[in-house]
Amino acid sequence: MQQSPGRKASASDWARPVRLSHTILGRVRFSPLRKCTRFHGLFARCRFYFDCNVMGLYNFCRLRPMICRFSCSSSMESSPGHLVVPRAGAPGGERPHYGNLVVILAMVLSLGCGCHRGADYPNRPITLVCPWGIGGGTDQISRQVAIHLEQELGQPVNVINRTGGQGTIGHIRGLKSDADGYTIAMITVELNMFHWNRLADLTYRDALPLASLNEDAAALFVHHEAPWHTLPQFVDHLRNSPDKVRVSGTSNGGIWHLAMVGWLQMAGFTPDAITWVASQGAAPALSDMLPGSAVCCSLPEARILLKEGRVRCLGVMAEERLGAPFDDVPTFREQGYDWALYGWRGLALPVGTPPQVVERLKAALDRVVAGETQVSGKTFLDFIRDAGFNLTVRRGDEFGQFLATQDEQLGQLISAGDFAEVAQGTIGPMLFPYLLLGMLGISLLAMLWRTFGSEQTELQPRPDDDVGPSLFFFLLVPLAVSAYIGLAPIAGFVLTAFAMLAGMFILLGTRIWVSLIVAAVLSPTLYQLFAHGLRVSLPRGWLAW
Repeated sequence: MQQSPGRKASASDWARPVRLSHTILGRVRFSPLRKCTRFHGLFARCRFYFDCNVMGLYNFCRLRPMICRFSCSSSMESSPGHLVVPRAGAPGGERPHYGNLVVILAMVLSLGCGCHRGADYPNRPITLVCPWGIGGGTDQISRQVAIHLEQELGQPVNVINRTGGQGTIGHIRGLKSDADGYTIAMITVELNMFHWNRLADLTYRDALPLASLNEDAAALFVHHEAPWHTLPQFVDHLRNSPDKVRVSGTSNGGIWHLAMVGWLQMAGFTPDAITWVASQGAAPALSDMLPGSAVCCSLPEARILLKEGRVRCLGVMAEERLGAPFDDVPTFREQGYDWALYGWRGLALPVGTPPQVVERLKAALDRVVAGETQVSGKTFLDFIRDAGFNLTVRRGDEFGQFLATQDEQLGQLISAGDFAEVAQGTIGPMLFPYLLLGMLGISLLAMLWRTFGSEQTELQPRPDDDVGPSLFFFLLVPLAVSAYIGLAPIAGFVLTAFAMLAGMFILLGTRIWVSLIVAAVLSPTLYQLFAHGLRVSLPRGWLAW
């Protein structure tokens, strides 16, 4: 596409890659792959997006001569210490024509223009983010509601567990995603505790509530070989034994931790009367429980172990006894301790989700919690009843008012007593991220000073009229990041990575056909590695892959 001096760019100059692309697409279309219906549909979709943006690309390429005159200077001889990146097919000493790269970037950006996806919601898989570990109560409810929502929405609903950060990682992942309805957050009572414990600047105001699904009381479990058979025996051990009992059930500062500390304070103990062992949920805590330790969680989460006789329940922190199959478990109130605390679970969307999407999900969720959707002959209500969970449904505004009220109540409970100090510890959870961010800022300032502020040495001469490749490549980094942020949610990771990788290889002087092949292999490979191997959520885009 190199033009001779003094000649204006004609339509044939920029049309060569267009003709080449049509030739390649034409050969693929009439190849033996045309017998594959799925491939033919994919080809038709790609051809449609390509045709939608030809005119936008043409309008930009008409400005290419001016961009080239602005970006490129006359060729110069290579000198020791001076970085020269030759362009493929150009003389050895010729500097690169950065206008070609601008054209490549325009091709990438033009993918997101001129096309409108008018398909009704939902038209691709949906992600439901669970903030706690696999096997716990939150995970069980998340997976059951997901398979029933699939029947209503007609699209897969994939559950991903984003644990860590005392529940903050999963909640942030779900509530800070794109507000397009393709990410649903399973929120728990810890959402109203993060900001009181100074764990994260995340509150119920960052959630658009759909409905609460469940509310369960805390309970205290011990190993079947433990010496305690009743709650008074456990209390006597706390008062008379010098050995502290190790108790687990959730993260440090979670709802089950709050339930245990609140009961200890009401019973006349200090929070350090026990040793709290943080975990990613009730399931790993129950599996790791030893004869001299205890676990605080809900009864349904320990239902199987309780039925098999592997754990023993000393009591439930509820106002009255629960129904079957837990009607034989005494309450703390019956044993002389007037203490009750419940944990809840519900679904929410990121703030800013379109109203029509919200109404679609609310209608589907109403049918699920009403038992109108069946999977293998069973409804969501059948699962709730068989697993022993308590079904507590609050919809829309009612759920939002409940969140506001409980946020105030938990704030008073956490601020009083010694729970805040126990939950937060001596080192805040944001200390390391702040230190890392500060180090990155210092490194960036040092790079800027090194690039533009330091004096040039004799080994790196730079003419007065030379902007230099370092400035260009320095500016290329934020441009590429901005292009990915703007394009990836629309076109998807695979197409965006393919375009950017191909442009990078072409810029480095690789042949065009080699660049396209390598980019075509690397982009889906990277997607498989991160999306399936490392479980990183990546934008799917047009290909929904």
